[in-house]
Amino acid sequence: MTTEERLADVIVSGIKAATAPIVKRLEAAEAKIVALDTKHIAPVYEGVYEHDKTYRRGSLVTRNGGLWLAISETSSQPGSNPAAWRLVVKSGDAAKADAR
Repeated sequence: MTTEERLADVIVSGIKAATAPIVKRLEAAEAKIVALDTKHIAPVYEGVYEHDKTYRRGSLVTRNGGLWLAISETSSQPGSNPAAWRLVVKSGDAAKADAR
C-alpha cells in the first residue's frame, strides 16, 4: 500500500468517525418523519359515500346529510363501524333536534 493510499484510508476513517453521530441523528429524524406521515393524514373530501368503494384513512364523505371521517381504511358504510368512521357533522335535521 502506498503512502497516498494509507493517507486516504486515514482521511476516510476520520470522516466516517466525525459524521457517524450526524448520520445517526438524520436516520432518527427520518424515522420520525415517516411515523408522523403515517399517523397524521390530511383529510380529503371524497364526495358522497359509494357502497363499492374502499376509503383510505383520512377520507371525508357525506351520507344522509352528515359528514363522516374514515379513521382507518374501510369499505364499510359510515355509521355501521365505529372503529372505521367518526361523524364530523350531523345532518341538518339531527343537528337541529340536538340543539333544542
